[in-house]
Amino acid sequence: MEEKRTHSGNQCNLFCTKCGVLLTSAIKGVGRGATCKACENSRKRKERKYRQLNIQLKLIERLGGKCTTCNKEATKENMVCFDFHHIHKEDKESAISNMLAESKPYKIIEKEADKCILLCACCHRLHHHINGY
Repeated sequence: MEEKRTHSGNQCNLFCTKCGVLLTSAIKGVGRGATCKACENSRKRKERKYRQLNIQLKLIERLGGKCTTCNKEATKENMVCFDFHHIHKEDKESAISNMLAESKPYKIIEKEADKCILLCACCHRLHHHINGY
């Protein structure tokens, strides 16, 4: 049975605008448009993922937009199949994927990407198989 939304005197019950759960003092939400913690966290995750994908696409375009070895073209749909390969392992400060996950500033990620070449996943695996690094 669905919980009845009531208004009793000076005390108003607030409900999450996304999922309808009753907001209590333990679940933060204030005024109109208030959301529960779960919905707010979900929104933040989606925004972070969107930001990461946009930065990744910019970096792919910055490195030529295609695999250095086989010339396979990177698109928004297949960009997950491309890797940033550090040319010299001793110059590597961090993996680009880790920097994206940690929400590092774009300029720092861009500086690290400039030490890389773009390889499709297949060519990247072959490169490591043949060359070791």
